[in-house]
Amino acid sequence: ASLLVALLVLTSCSGRTERDGVERNALTSVTCDALMSSSKRRRAILTSNGLSNEGIRQEFVRLVKLRTDPGKARVVYVPDALVADGYTFSKALVDEFRRSLRGTGVVASNVASVELASSTKEEVQVALEGADVVYVECGNTFFLHYHMVQKDFKALLDPLLDQGVVYVGSSAGSIAAGKTASIATWKGWDDPTVVPKIPYEGLAVLGDKSFFPHYNPQWKSLVESKRPTLDHEVITLTDNQCYSSDESGERLRG
Repeated sequence: ASLLVALLVLTSCSGRTERDGVERNALTSVTCDALMSSSKRRRAILTSNGLSNEGIRQEFVRLVKLRTDPGKARVVYVPDALVADGYTFSKALVDEFRRSLRGTGVVASNVASVELASSTKEEVQVALEGADVVYVECGNTFFLHYHMVQKDFKALLDPLLDQGVVYVGSSAGSIAAGKTASIATWKGWDDPTVVPKIPYEGLAVLGDKSFFPHYNPQWKSLVESKRPTLDHEVITLTDNQCYSSDESGERLRG
């Protein structure tokens, strides 16, 4: 009988987004919320190059729709890694990101941004309030990770992810999302001297997994030699792939 009740409640929960405004009776609401919160699988898309192809864009839209109507989705853009690579944090930079979302249904005016390096923890917290998507840009992983730690970004982000907010990582944003950001040391592409050295503990967005973006056969022997030095799984991502996660499971696409 209890199994039947659970199945009926899950059916009543399905087909609705968290923010669609549909009223549920008190019992169903509480039960749905309890069942949803009991799942520890989060919504995320980890990539090498952001929303760079149609398959990844479709996956992005699919995950956003689990949260809300894309036209209502509030996206918070974190550009720090790109700024460390010489770009200026400006309206022009954010507008360029807004243009990259064309065709997804996301409205440009619903895209906000926060630069961790120049913000206080309180300002970052305010910026994240009401977010449906947190998009963390590519660039220098060490700079990004350092300022995430300085602003206690993980503590601010975790409750949002547990409530169904979608995390999107592009390159550095994907490395920082892993259990360890030390993956950034493997290829040697990023300059670690731009910030003081600190432990490489990552956001662990998907638990005991780390991510190696821009993978191709050139890096096969490197990855195989480095993997045993870690106590958890390392997922490689080519420039055309994404690793996505939601309540239904985790998958490598592309």
